[in-house]
Parts: sequence; structure tokens; C-alpha cells
Amino acid sequence: MTWEVHDLRGYRRSANRKMLVPLTLPYALIAEFHCRVQLAGIRRDPLLPLISLGNLEAGGTGKTPAVLALAKLLQESGIRPAVLTGLPGRRGKAVFHSREPGFRNQAADEALLLSRSLPECPLVAARPKWKGVELLDKPEESDLILLDDGFQHRRLARDLNLLLLSGRTPLSFSQVLPAGDLREAPGFALRRADAFVVPEDVPLPENLPERPVFRTGVLSAGLLALDGSSRKPSDSGLIALSGIARPESFEENLAGLGTLKASLRFPDHAPMTPRFREQCLNLLSRFSGSQLVITAKDACRWTDDPLFDVQEPWILDHQIEWREPGVFLSWIRDALGFPVESGGKLD
Repeated sequence: MTWEVHDLRGYRRSANRKMLVPLTLPYALIAEFHCRVQLAGIRRDPLLPLISLGNLEAGGTGKTPAVLALAKLLQESGIRPAVLTGLPGRRGKAVFHSREPGFRNQAADEALLLSRSLPECPLVAARPKWKGVELLDKPEESDLILLDDGFQHRRLARDLNLLLLSGRTPLSFSQVLPAGDLREAPGFALRRADAFVVPEDVPLPENLPERPVFRTGVLSAGLLALDGSSRKPSDSGLIALSGIARPESFEENLAGLGTLKASLRFPDHAPMTPRFREQCLNLLSRFSGSQLVITAKDACRWTDDPLFDVQEPWILDHQIEWREPGVFLSWIRDALGFPVESGGKLD
């Protein structure tokens, strides 16, 4: 890493997390007991088929981009998806529909990004998620529901359970929280998946159950202005500004496009506070002429901030695509009993 890193997230990953390994057993046992109780209890079963896409790791692993790519794939084939996502960071129960006034001021970054990228798709952000399903369970509007980050949300019955494996955390019992980043023990969790979604550059773990594996790749990684027009890296360098769970990948991708001078890391879902704004202005002063670059998710809530009256930020456009979309789509159609339409783009 050749750029300055300014981390304002208020925590550091401990180098002594091995000391927490004894706590993984009680954590994993409680998580599995909670899971089995929910699976055996009363779950809401919507009329529409429901596809859940989630992961095992805490933090950002590309779930929302994968949901976005899946929604676009379905739309291209003539299938009408609706999207159900959460309200991370919010306390109390709440349900917001993307077509309601005030959605932008209430929803989290992921919901705003999905809503902006899928304007024709009904979308609900809810806490807990199962409370929002009735607003989307309308066969006259949609053909199925996509559940974002739904692997651990077991109050909703699902027809397909897709598990995203990023490859960043070994699928080992010792990697369960709090010593590692796994939300639950991998053995029982992996068996609940109907298929695995894995980036093309990630080797398959050896202990995977026999399930279909669908690979993803990078569709585009370039710089965009806020109006969507393409931009070339500044000769004076770039400054990365992010409020996401795992900023390292964002910074590495940005460094591959131009000279990254510095990065400023804010907490996930953080608003732009006076302190954060002051740090940004200091970096812009120190690295005169450098261009601020933010993530697409952060652009959903930060672009109205007075900071960007000083300099309009660019966005790192980083989208994923399915490497074998026809095979993936055929598997979904077969699993859900959808007819194959000869007029579809991918059929």
C-alpha cells in the first residue's frame, strides 16, 4: 500500500483475535440453536416465489451488487422482480416503499442504490425484513421477490437460498465471531444453501457441499461524474473517500485506475459530520489538484453535502455480471417452475 490511510471508523481489527477463539463455540452454538428454532417455527410464506441472496461474513462482501446484477438479469429475460432489503443501523420497526414520498430520507444506502439502479422495480426497505414482504407480494406487479442479505433472516420462507462466498474468510469453525468474521458455523450454514455464488478469481473451498456454483466477474470498473459521464484519472492523483464496511477493495480498485494519494475511511452508513468534512478539506488542501472519488453507495447520501460545493466527487463504477447468465437463468427457471420464453434475451 503506497497511499496514506486515514481511518476514522473508531475501531481496529485486533491482531490478537486468536485470544477470542474460546468464545466461538458458545457463539456458534447459540447462533445454530436460534437458527433451528426459527426454521422450525412459524415463517411467513409469500404467494410469490422468493429468492434470498446472502452471505456468512459480517461486513461488506458484495451482496448488494450481486442482488442488483441478479435483478437486471431477470428483467432482461422478461421476469419482473421486486426487491426486499433491510434498514441497517436503524432502531425499531419500520417499513418504507421506494415509491413513497420521503423514501430517500428514510432508507439506508443499499436501498437507495438499488432503488436508483432499478427504477422500474418495486422495492421495500424494512426492519425486520419480513414485515415488508406484504407490500411486494403482488402477482399483478411482480413475478418473484429478491431478498437482499437474507441468509440469516429465516422468518421468511424462501424457494431458493443463494449463498455468496467472497473468499476473504476461511470457512473454518475458528473464524466464527468474535474471533473471526463468520456469522455462524459454516457446516450447518453451507448445507442450507441451494447454490453458491463465487467471484471468478476465488478458488472454491474444499469443504463445500455438492451444490451448483455460479461465478461472477467484474463488468466495469471506471470513473464516472455524478451525471454518469465517463472521466479519466486526474494527473494530480486521486483521494478515496468511503463509508463502507470493507474499504480495502474499493481503494485497491481505485489504485489500479490512477495514482491514489490518500484514503479516508468513515464508518459504514455514516453521515457526513463536521469532523469528517474537515478531514476531507485537509486532504484536498494537502494534495492540491487531486480528485475525490467515492463509492456508488456513498453517492446516494453524500452528494448533497456542502463539502462537494468545494469539489464535485467522482464515482468508482464497479459492477458485476454473471459469467454464464444463460445457465444461471435456466437453473432459476427450472427451480421455480417458470416457463422458458423463446422471446427472452437470454433464452
